[in-house]
Amino acid sequence: METDLLTEYKTSHVPLAAYLKIKGCQVMKVTCEGRRGVFVFAYVARTHIIEFNNGQSTVEPNEFAEKMSQLTQTAKRVIADGER
Repeated sequence: METDLLTEYKTSHVPLAAYLKIKGCQVMKVTCEGRRGVFVFAYVARTHIIEFNNGQSTVEPNEFAEKMSQLTQTAKRVIADGER
């Protein structure tokens, strides 16, 4: 039987990463894969991913925009560091 909790979850999709951060998921690290920043989360509930993918997620718009901006800047820094 599958568990509802993923011990590690990776995504390069910034909107999903922002949603997971708002839901309280911890970013363990951000890596560079080619020209993409990949966010590695610890202990992500599958239900969060399903809600997001099905358009059933609700968040405060300003908080979402702030997290999107923060994560985008973090990814850009990691990508720039990876190109050196």
